[in-house]
Amino acid sequence: IVLLVIGGTNPNKSKDIHLNELISVSKRMKLYNNVVFTGQISIPEMYEYIYNSDVCISPIPPKLFFKISSPSKVLDYLSMSKPVVANSEILDHVDILKNSRGGILVPYNSELFAKAILHLLDNQSHSKKMGKLGYKWIINNRNYRHVAGRIVDSYEK
Repeated sequence: IVLLVIGGTNPNKSKDIHLNELISVSKRMKLYNNVVFTGQISIPEMYEYIYNSDVCISPIPPKLFFKISSPSKVLDYLSMSKPVVANSEILDHVDILKNSRGGILVPYNSELFAKAILHLLDNQSHSKKMGKLGYKWIINNRNYRHVAGRIVDSYEK
């Protein structure tokens, strides 16, 4: 198992204290060789990493601002037929994953995320089914034509 961490600054030149802390923790836990820290990458590179992933995650701190946000990465993951593990405190996570059945919702807790990830990795046929359900839901419910129609409907009310 390899964990991919995307974001932050370039790990080789990083002044990003959060990224440096993650790197330090991975070394202390003797996991550094199983973690890839990319730093900031281009959008095409991001999609290539998603394409090559078995499971995608969206752990977002349950602060008020984030609770009412719409995390686009979940949409990216599902649009590429990837099963998702996301935390249940984020309203859009709940809406998307309950309706699509494209992933697993857990509280914002590292142990519960780990259990859900391992469940998906250990049950490949179930994971692939979730990925397909998520993709189908995205195509039917979160495409630009559908979203534009919902916006027009709300203005006409």
